[in-house]
Formats: sequence, C-alpha cells, structure tokens
Amino acid sequence: MQNAALGQNAQSLAQQDTNFLYNLGSTQQKQAQAELDAERQNTLQKNMQPYQQAAFVSDIYKGAPSSQMSSMQQVQAAPSPFQQVAGLGIAGVSAAAAGSRAGVI
Repeated sequence: MQNAALGQNAQSLAQQDTNFLYNLGSTQQKQAQAELDAERQNTLQKNMQPYQQAAFVSDIYKGAPSSQMSSMQQVQAAPSPFQQVAGLGIAGVSAAAAGSRAGVI
C-alpha cells in the first residue's frame, strides 16, 4: 500500500515539475517576444524619423498643425525579471501548500 502511495506521490511531483517548467518556458517566451517587439518598434521609429521630420517641416511651412503634435502612442512595460521570479516563487509556495493539504507532500 505504501509503495502505491509513493508511486502516486512521485507521479504527482513529476506533474508539478512539468507544469512548473511549462510555465517557466511560457514566461521566457513572452519576455523574448516582448524584447523582439520593442526592438522592432525602435527600428521602425528610427527608420521613420526622417519622414516624420520632413512632414513636420512641411506642416510648419503650410501653417497647418503637425501630425507629430497630435499623435500619441501608449507603451506597456514588460514585467521585470524580478517580478517574474517573484510570481513563480509565489506560485510554487501555493502549489506546495495545496500539495501539503492534499497529503501529497
């Protein structure tokens, strides 16, 4: 009977490990994608800067309000590595507490 319980505990722990690694990989992938998106946005802005400056000067000569003055862009900051690790730590503690209550740990 104890061997069956040990097997069940081992299987449960292996599943928790798998879930942890999946979540960690998912978080790393999101971070990498956010970095690529930011790099792409920076490159796009750098490439468009001469055109925006020309449009701005053109608008000044026309006496019209510039499209530069009226456009706004919102940027959402990605969570820091510390925030990600802290979130994973909290999730691990929660999983351990749930496992303890279920008698798995």
